[in-house]
Amino acid sequence: EPACERIKLFKLSDMLSKAAAAYPEQLMMLLDLLQRVRALAPKESETVLVPTHGQYTPANVFLHVDHVSVIDLDRICLSDPAKDVAMFIHRVRSLLFKDANNDSTAEHIVREFLDEYRRRAPDNLRNLPYYQALYALKGFAKIAKDRGPQDPLRKPLEEFYLTTLEECFATDKKPVPHISGNGSEPHGTSKEELGTWACTFKDSDFIRKFVYPTLDAKKSPGLECQTTVVQNTGTGRLTLRYDVENGQTLYAKLYTDELGIHSYNVMKQLWDNGFGSNSLYQVPEPLAFLPEHNFVLMRAVSGHQLAGALKGEGPLDL
Repeated sequence: EPACERIKLFKLSDMLSKAAAAYPEQLMMLLDLLQRVRALAPKESETVLVPTHGQYTPANVFLHVDHVSVIDLDRICLSDPAKDVAMFIHRVRSLLFKDANNDSTAEHIVREFLDEYRRRAPDNLRNLPYYQALYALKGFAKIAKDRGPQDPLRKPLEEFYLTTLEECFATDKKPVPHISGNGSEPHGTSKEELGTWACTFKDSDFIRKFVYPTLDAKKSPGLECQTTVVQNTGTGRLTLRYDVENGQTLYAKLYTDELGIHSYNVMKQLWDNGFGSNSLYQVPEPLAFLPEHNFVLMRAVSGHQLAGALKGEGPLDL
């Protein structure tokens, strides 16, 4: 992996070690798969580093007429462009397989996506098999640590991930084995305090002071505003939604580390330099950063989520 991405391997190795500890009979298989993925890894001279999204999934892509907006820019970093592509097609396949066991539609979408991508930037896909294999191995390791080799609930997912690995190893004659038989934190923003802080950011005084001034129309203290906690998964990040009476919707993220100001600066630079309201491709419009609260406020993007459209939900006709 590029140096800036190597930390991701520790998550994979943790899952692999837990899978081997839980079910020792699969140890040799896991090691063999890991070595074969390693053989796909590009040499450093074969990797071009460009700004990449870092979590480019159908859930983070919104379509509106001919505009595309991408949200969740917290993990933008320099990396191999094939990594974003691999994550996207891995999530498309996983989404349709897990929700509807729909392999054929997933493969059709992935094939068309890759065909179009190759026409535009073929060099970016040079290392795609390696990243596809990494995501497939990570998915397999997760199921392998949670369920034993003979668990019937494991079988469909095992076949799904191993089939993907087989495709990545297409140039390798050896078949994929199957298991036989047996920073310093800003003030007041620790993870534990996020629940309490959510109440602060729902408070009408806070909304009047910090949210209303960012609205398109002239601020009006009389506007009703409904605040909802959208996400609080215990990761040290909290997402809020502000639905204002005049129809505008804003989102806010609260952070426990320096990622707050970094995320705001990334969005601001992108919005001001080609990914703003007049662009075919957009990011959320950053509205404010409150350093004393480590609070990033942004405007909601327009359109409908690609993840729902892939499952046939909503008005989009892909």
